[in-house]
Amino acid sequence: MTPPRARVVVLTAAWWLLLTLPLAALLFFNTERTVLLAGHRATLAPMLERAVTVQTGPVLPDVRLPLDTPIGVDIDLGATEAGSTAEQIELYAAVVAYPAGQIDRVERALRDLAISALIRGGALAVIPVLVWHLAGVRRRRELRTATRTPAGVAVAAVPRSSTNAAGADRRSRRTRGRAGAASRRTRG
Repeated sequence: MTPPRARVVVLTAAWWLLLTLPLAALLFFNTERTVLLAGHRATLAPMLERAVTVQTGPVLPDVRLPLDTPIGVDIDLGATEAGSTAEQIELYAAVVAYPAGQIDRVERALRDLAISALIRGGALAVIPVLVWHLAGVRRRRELRTATRTPAGVAVAAVPRSSTNAAGADRRSRRTRGRAGAASRRTRG
């Protein structure tokens, strides 16, 4: 049997990890990265299809190639850095002759997106874990008991502190009453 503190740490880490992974996936598949690719400002977006899609614009047809990886990429070629058509043809010829450089650039950009998404997902996953621990055992028990009825769900949603306004008002009246009684005794 593990000690209670070790069990809490392991369960907290497990919950954090279970929250991090879907958040990171959501962030990863909803982000884009702009890179210079084949002389174009290209926008890369990961996708769940096992293909690479190159959207070349209105003049050339789009290209779609199957991949053997579980994650595909959508590449939208934007404005070109080439000053003339001849320069652009030279850039394309260089890419065709040595495509590994462009492939590495895309893979590196996707890897950076994945790492960034994991970091952001982990940071976001800390929030509910912290709220859980900051609420404390007593408040979680109160919320669990209160939410067993439909009306309790609405009541549980309202934040409650140990010194609410009504309790503070009752204490101040009690204090004033004692102070008044004490002053009457000394006067009288």
